[in-house]
Formats: sequence, structure tokens, C-alpha cells
Amino acid sequence: MSSKIFAIVMLLAAVLQISLAIRTHCERSKGNSEIRCAKDNFPEDSITISRHSDRQGGNVEFRIGTWLSWCGHPGTNLHNEHITLGSGKEKRVTLQHANEHRCFELYIHDCKHDGRSEDCGNRLKAVPN
Repeated sequence: MSSKIFAIVMLLAAVLQISLAIRTHCERSKGNSEIRCAKDNFPEDSITISRHSDRQGGNVEFRIGTWLSWCGHPGTNLHNEHITLGSGKEKRVTLQHANEHRCFELYIHDCKHDGRSEDCGNRLKAVPN
């Protein structure tokens, strides 16, 4: 009888350890000055960054910072990149596989349109693929 109880306990333990995956999602952050994209326990995917509107033309410059952390705790900056998007252009960024309780975060910040500072949320959009 004890082997059946042990088997049931082991089955319950395995079921309870299943972790939910949180797919990549993007949202405005720090008011509207940044865009933050994040995921937890989700396979490699990508984010497409593009301009809201090209009616004004010119270039939009911004920085991308990629971070890895134990979800909910300060993390490590893995990569920084400076990007310039011309009218009608877009940038695709890959986010690596995130293991359970490990969060990959991407921050789009320090936006400028033709050299003038702007809130990134007003000028750019980030869409997970």
C-alpha cells in the first residue's frame, strides 16, 4: 500500500511543479518615456519595433537594453544597442529562450526624433512576433 501512496505523492509533486509560461508582451513604462517587453519561461521569439506614424519623416533614434533576471529581482544587463530608424523602416530584435523563473526584458528608451528628445511610447511601437 505504501508504494501506491508514494506513486500518488510523486504524481502530485510533478503536477504541482508545472510552471505557467508568460509569453512576450510589451507595454509603456515610466509614464510613456520607455517601452518594456518581457517574458518568463517562454521559447525564443522576436519583437518588431516600428514607428507609429511616418507623416513627419526624419529619423528616430533610440537605445535598446536587454536584461536577464530572476523574475521580480534586479537583473544583469546583457546588451545595449543604439538604433536609428528611417521613415518606413523597422527593427526586429530576438529575445532568447527564458527558463522557468528567468525573465528576459527589453527596454526601448532615450528616444529622439531628428535630435529632439521624445517619449518612446509616442514615437515607437513594439510588437511581439
